[in-house]
Amino acid sequence: MSARPFLRALTVSALLLVTVPLVTASTTQSAHAFKDGFYIGFGFGGGIQLGAERGIGLTGGGCPPSNGYFLWHEPPSNTCRYASSKAQYDEISRTEFGEGFGIHFRFGYNILGHVSVEASVSGHGDATDFTEGSGVAAFQLRWHFLKLLELADVVSPERRDYDADIMVGVGYAIGGYTPSQNAPGISGDDEKGWEGIGVTFGLAFKYMVQPWMSLGVDVTFLFPMYSSFIANWDDDYRSEPVDGTAGATSFIPSFTITFHP
Repeated sequence: MSARPFLRALTVSALLLVTVPLVTASTTQSAHAFKDGFYIGFGFGGGIQLGAERGIGLTGGGCPPSNGYFLWHEPPSNTCRYASSKAQYDEISRTEFGEGFGIHFRFGYNILGHVSVEASVSGHGDATDFTEGSGVAAFQLRWHFLKLLELADVVSPERRDYDADIMVGVGYAIGGYTPSQNAPGISGDDEKGWEGIGVTFGLAFKYMVQPWMSLGVDVTFLFPMYSSFIANWDDDYRSEPVDGTAGATSFIPSFTITFHP
């Protein structure tokens, strides 16, 4: 597993910590850490898979397990497809999507500086041809716990130009990839994929550089629970994991920019 995406994300974060104070020093406007109301956020960084599976047991269409390498059922011809070897099965039936570019888009509403409710799209993958990667469209809650500093009179709202939050969410998760080899007799669309429920968890830090804009760093974990293997997107050939779900935890560190209208 290459660490280059992670190193790129850390480099961006380090540059952020250097440039934000310089940008902040150049403005004379007062800023609040996170004002009430709507916001739009973007994030760019890297994506790393911390856990993935290969050779996932599949079932469906009433097909017998045969040699144990069942892949999918093709209606209406009632054809059952199998891999001819474990190596091919491991390559075709997997949730290992690799690493690559990470991205976030978020639209949310902050309530009294304490909690934010947002709709988010997050993912990572190969940015060259977009054929491999995973992502989630989720509804998320963020708790801005540093608001407690204001309630305890440790710092005034006018002087707090930083913010941090803990996030949790749930939504629709999807992953896709192109196997490097196919079993004999398997033709058609080589792109495979998974879909199911995704749970997100994350930490974020923001620094206000203007009353209407903040910069920050974000760490998001994606925990998908895939319930459907998609062998062919066009013909909708599908199978189900024998164990009910298949997973592949992803770690997406990123640099963020948030606009507070």
